[in-house]
Amino acid sequence: LDEDKPIELMVNTRAAGEGRISAEVRVEQGGKVVESRLEEISPGLHLLTFHPPQEGVFLVSVLWSGSHVPGSPLPISYLRRPASDPPVTVTFEPEVGVRGQEGEER
Repeated sequence: LDEDKPIELMVNTRAAGEGRISAEVRVEQGGKVVESRLEEISPGLHLLTFHPPQEGVFLVSVLWSGSHVPGSPLPISYLRRPASDPPVTVTFEPEVGVRGQEGEER
């Protein structure tokens, strides 16, 4: 099992207008903040990455100009996975909510 496999979340703010993005990841039980990295990979497209320190539920908060985007905070259940599995990727779009890998709205 690959314990260093990250969870990646794409945040698309291209249609959100003027504003500023911020994000935070917490363990649901106890509220401990998990170290994460938010980087702009192209104009209006951001990548939030974190390494779950344990199995469990994590709450991912994505804010646009200080307000939660639709679907935030997003609970993510994490179980260790085989190293051959691809990273987990979820997309936030402030104007429409949360989308999974296949683009289905959640």
